[in-house]
Amino acid sequence: MAMATSKPRLCITARHTRRGSVYLAVLGVAMIATMCVLAGMHVARGRLRGTQNDSDRRRARLLATAAVEHAISLMRQNPSGAGGWRNAQFNNIESAPLDLGGGRMSFKLVDEDGILSDDSTDPVWIYGYGRAGKAVWVERAKARTDRGLPLEALNTVVHCSGTLEIKTGMTLTATGAPASTDTILLLGGQILGDAHAAAKSGTGTASGTLLVPAAKKGVPFPNVFDDYKARATQLAFAGDLDTIVLAPGRNEYGGGLNADGVYYIATGGTDISLSKVRIYGTLVIDAPGRTVTLDEQCFIAPFREDFPALIVKGNVELGLKASAKPLLQENTIRHNFNPAGAPYLGTADIDLADSYPNEVRGVIHVIGNVSIPERGVYRGSLLVQGSVSVAASVQFIHDSELLMNPPIGYSSDPDGVLMLIQSGTWAREPSP
Repeated sequence: MAMATSKPRLCITARHTRRGSVYLAVLGVAMIATMCVLAGMHVARGRLRGTQNDSDRRRARLLATAAVEHAISLMRQNPSGAGGWRNAQFNNIESAPLDLGGGRMSFKLVDEDGILSDDSTDPVWIYGYGRAGKAVWVERAKARTDRGLPLEALNTVVHCSGTLEIKTGMTLTATGAPASTDTILLLGGQILGDAHAAAKSGTGTASGTLLVPAAKKGVPFPNVFDDYKARATQLAFAGDLDTIVLAPGRNEYGGGLNADGVYYIATGGTDISLSKVRIYGTLVIDAPGRTVTLDEQCFIAPFREDFPALIVKGNVELGLKASAKPLLQENTIRHNFNPAGAPYLGTADIDLADSYPNEVRGVIHVIGNVSIPERGVYRGSLLVQGSVSVAASVQFIHDSELLMNPPIGYSSDPDGVLMLIQSGTWAREPSP
């Protein structure tokens, strides 16, 4: 009997074991299926969030762009002047947001001198903000006054109203634009590049196109000198500029500072020379009938890109020796040319380890005659209301930005007040 009763229990135990194994297997499959479903739902939610985030970013970007365009539209609808946009807006303060297209847009205007209303010609940075969901996008562009077309003379490396003479054996290298005169080209040497003239004399050659006769290009408006004199900080004449720095935040000649780096000197009927100087601004020199000499080493470039580098009433001798002394070197001259208030490439320091190009950049405007006895380098445009005599092999390199953003006073509408976006300045900014 004992053996008979034990066998059924063994069978029951085996059956229960098999049933348990099947149950565990089914449960495992169910758990795996559930996990797959949950994982799929998680992926789907992630994709949905990603799609939503992408959509918000695109919307925010469009709104930021629209904000910049909205700001420039308001500027053009309400020009500078009494009650104009410069008096209606606050500098560096974001505007009230506007709801648009499932998000919000706003803008702020930033004048680099901190005051919107002090000068109708000041360029202004526009920051456009777009917000959608959690996405924030910022676009930035610079607005400047619409001054019309640049003067035709800015489309040259050298232009004069009088005779342009290249002496025998000398070479004028004109890179990027022609050398030009409204009268006679006396070509004893050669021009490497193009040349325009009303008439030509001499047996010299031009490697590029020699356009004769060429239409007159004219000269800047007669009030340009006085306009920049009015903007300038006047410096009491104390002799030559030698081993000094002039910049918006630095004046080593003597006198006050000018936020735009514009300085005016009247020589009182005396010649003046500039030697071993760095000018980060605009220098206006009043020396009628006298000679202003750029001697040996100088680095001159405007602080404001919409201003010229040098305006002279008088005769000018361009005597930079860039072939023999290509650099203005602090350790050689024993002078710091990028102190506090006069940074170079964004950096100011107290050492004597830096070097600078020996050249002039931007527009040089001379109301008088120009002589060139040395092999210098000039980047921009030389505009001369008089004659030019080239007695050395000199290099002029055109800056096409002068045509896109002509200096104030050197365009067809120098008094323009309507604003436009300056070419090449539109870019994305990091989100706040």
